[in-house]
This record gives sequence, C-alpha cells and structure tokens, in this order.
Amino acid sequence: MTRELLDLPDELLILIVLCLIRNPSDLETLTDLCLINRRIRSIAYPVASQYLCIEGDLGGRPHTEILPGTRESEFLELFDEERCDAVRYLTLTGHVQATGVKLLARLRNVTHLEISGAELDEKYDSQCIWMVQDLIEALPALEYLHLKDCYRDDEDFDEFRNDLKDDLIEYTANYGYTPERIISHSLRHIVCDNVDPAFRVLWLATPEVEVVEMHMCEFAPFETYRELGAHRMLLRDPVFCAKVKRLHVEHRLVDEEDPEDDDGELEWLLLGGLVSDAEHLHSFFEWRAHILISLEELILEVQFYLEHLPEIFGALPEVCPNLKKFKFEMSSRGYKDFIDHGRNSIPHPTAELECLEEVRLPFTGLDYDLVAALPCFFSKAPKLAHIYLNNPQILAGERPSPEALRACAEGYAAVIDTLRSVSWDRHATVEIMKTGSDTKNEIQAFRKPEWEQRRGIGGAGILARLESC
Repeated sequence: MTRELLDLPDELLILIVLCLIRNPSDLETLTDLCLINRRIRSIAYPVASQYLCIEGDLGGRPHTEILPGTRESEFLELFDEERCDAVRYLTLTGHVQATGVKLLARLRNVTHLEISGAELDEKYDSQCIWMVQDLIEALPALEYLHLKDCYRDDEDFDEFRNDLKDDLIEYTANYGYTPERIISHSLRHIVCDNVDPAFRVLWLATPEVEVVEMHMCEFAPFETYRELGAHRMLLRDPVFCAKVKRLHVEHRLVDEEDPEDDDGELEWLLLGGLVSDAEHLHSFFEWRAHILISLEELILEVQFYLEHLPEIFGALPEVCPNLKKFKFEMSSRGYKDFIDHGRNSIPHPTAELECLEEVRLPFTGLDYDLVAALPCFFSKAPKLAHIYLNNPQILAGERPSPEALRACAEGYAAVIDTLRSVSWDRHATVEIMKTGSDTKNEIQAFRKPEWEQRRGIGGAGILARLESC
C-alpha cells in the first residue's frame, strides 16, 4: 500500500476496502491487507470477517460422526460463537447436506447468501431445491439470496413446465400453488441466474420478498432454449406478486469465449430468435389479469416485437399504477419495425403513468422523434425526470458530437417540464437545469442508474454497507 494511501483518514480507507470485494477471491486481498500493520488490520479485518466462502460439499456425514480432520470439524474449530456472529455474507459452491445445514445455522447473522450450482455433482441435481429451502430456513436474518446455475431440463423436476395457454381462466386456475409452510419472514431480495422455474415454489413460501430478479443466459452458439418462467409467477401467484416492488426479467446471449464482453451483450439484445418469454409477458399485460399494486420498478430485458408494445404500454397504467422506473428491450426485427412504422403503431394513451420517474428505452433518440412515437412516456408521465437511451456507437456505429447530445436533450426538456437528465448508455449524461423560463444543460460522464448495478454478494454487500456508512 503506497504512502499516499496510508496518509488518508480512516474513513476514506474504510470506503476503499469496502469496494475491493467483487467476488470470493478478493477475500485473499483483504487477508493480505491485515498483515501490513495494526492500523490497516483494524480497518480490513472487520470487513474480511463478515465474508465466508465455502467451496465444495459440506455435511456428508451425520452430526454425531464428525471426525477430526474433516471439513466439518475444521469448521467447528475455526468458527467459535464470536466468529459465527460476525459473518454477514456467505457463498457456497457445493452441495450442503443436513449436517452441513446444521453447522451453517450457527451463522445466525448472515444477511446475504449466494449459492452456485455450477460445480454440483449431477447426483445432487434433484436435491438442490430442497437444499436451498433448508438453508433459507436455517438463516433467520437472511435478506438477500443469489442463486446461480441451478437449472435442470427435466420435466419431472419442473412440475410447472407447460406452454402458455390461450385461455386465461384455464391457465391461472389449474396451476396455482399454495406453500405448505412459510420458510422465511426476513428474505427481501431474490436474484436467480440460470435457475429452473421450479424454484418458484420456494419464493411463494417467503411472503415478505420485495425484489425478484430472473436472469437467463444462453451461450453462443446455442442450440436449446431455456425458459425464465416469469409469466407463470405473474399469472398464477397474484398474492405474492402484489407485494413485489421490483421485478427484473432478463434473457441474454453471451459469447462463451468472452463472457465479460459487455458490448456483445448489448448487441445480443437486438438479435432475433428467442421471443417465447416476450410473448408470454405480452399475454400477461394483454389479459390484464392482476394488478401489481406495489410494483415500482419493472425491467424487461427480453426480445419484444413491435406488435407487443401497444398492449403492454396500454396496460401499464392499470396493471402497474405505482410504477416509478421502467425499462424494456426489443429484438432486431422489433427495433427495425419500430424505426420504420413506430409512430403509427403506438396509440395515444388514455391514462397517465402518474408515478413514472425514470425510463430506459432501446433507442438512441438522436435521429428519431420519440416524443411523437411514444406518447405514453412523454405526454402522459407528469413526473418523468430521467431518460436513459441506448449507446449510439454500439447501436448505430456513430459517435455524436456534444452539440448533438445537447440539442437532443433540449428537445426533450422543451416538452417535459420535470426532466432533469438524458443519458446515453456508457457514453454521456446531459444534466438539465431549469430556472423559471431559462433552461441550461451540462454534459457529464455517464451516470449509471442504480437499478443496473452489479449483481452478486460483492455488489450487494458494497451497496448495503456504503448506505450504512
């Protein structure tokens, strides 16, 4: 650690240490920091002690047969009551059997749990859902659950697998699910990455959940289609969904050779092919089956066609009356159709989006009149303050001048009295300042919206702790 950093006050060093943890391997960095000197240890150790990552299986033998030299005995030796009470963020990469669950129940203050099924032995596939249930029950303070790579393409495992029926009554009445018991009153936030829709039975047994994120990732070249199942939850579980404040649905394609290629993911959002989730979600809004009374944030990163948009936009004020933040994406065909015919395709809304404050649109807005094409957002949203648009360089191969960005933002500000900023993804943000009849703007670095922050224990832990500082 350089002398310049050591000269900083403890308050700033604490913030720097908090931002180091992005994945479990970063815990080694915190351990190294603890060896620098007493001052740095006093800052880094309390942070490091809150994180625990257990790789591999745990609890493969009865609790009464824990022998010296086993992983279970090492856990008991290392984690006395004080160390157990310090842990807040737990990551598991293997199968945890009954004895392991009893051991982990000692971590009674864990608030964030991340479970990865990528390394699970196939023989444990069918037990994964029950392992997750037991862990949720065993951690009384659990607030955040991130479940990754627990998808099994097996009809016996997923009792809800079936195509969407055209008959609303048939679809919602015959497949309702009532949990046998409540497994958690503390869980508030669920993130599912490549998770089988069968896990829905667990969420219904956690009635206080407020945030649900459902992400499905396909690796190119892909041959199969895996379904998110968000429409099942929305249609069949109105009581559960009526309490959810944020719903994030995403189906994306990632290059297997370069999974961190963010530009590739942006391009994927405009590819064609996987529209089943989009069609199912469209049916939910078309039927206007249930009112999502608590929903404030709706993020739909699936491949909508142009013909899906009128019903969805028309239903938003009724189905989501308290919606504050909204994002949607389109397929390549949908995007082209919108540019060619969008102005005549979206009817003028009859009801206002009274609470809408932020909207993310899959267009650049630089060479197209979105005000006329999307009246539901620009003439019927009396509180709209922030508009997020697509990256013009990735979408259209263009790098607009600062003058072009300012002119575009001024055009929106002229028709939206409440507008405070217009942003182009990963490019720039134009801040808008209004004083009476005078309007000024200033170009700044792109400001990423809070609802697009990094997923996982690293990101969630950092945000949670920074908010408490």
